[in-house]
Amino acid sequence: MIQKLSLPIVLELGDNNSVTAMYYGFVNVIQGYQVEALHTSSFQFSLLSINQLDLGGHTTVFQNGKYSITSKWSIT
Repeated sequence: MIQKLSLPIVLELGDNNSVTAMYYGFVNVIQGYQVEALHTSSFQFSLLSINQLDLGGHTTVFQNGKYSITSKWSIT
């Protein structure tokens, strides 16, 4: 469920542009795990905060054009 933020949040991008998020909600990242996310109509695709995954105890690896996300709760 998407909810409106009480105050907009300005997101600074790597190319020195910025966009404004007006809503937030939860997105499924990996099976059985959701993260809170900001929503903006400025993007055609979703962005994922690696920092938020890291703070949540997850490990993210980018290698050979692919990525993997694991957590201490993953079944191996």
